[in-house]
Amino acid sequence: MNSDQDCTTVSRTRGHTSYITCVAVHDTFIVTGAADSTLRKWDTISCDCLFTYRVLGPHFYHEFWV
Repeated sequence: MNSDQDCTTVSRTRGHTSYITCVAVHDTFIVTGAADSTLRKWDTISCDCLFTYRVLGPHFYHEFWV
């Protein structure tokens, strides 16, 4: 991006209660992980949160296809 180009907010979602630590994008979905101990799967077309995983322990590791 050149410094003379403008950035535009396309959509804003609400869900995490703390800062986002990771993001994965696949097709029309985005998965976000946050310091609030949740993973959320978002639909990029509707901007809806489709589901939330609550992490029960201090660490979470799981391999899965989105």
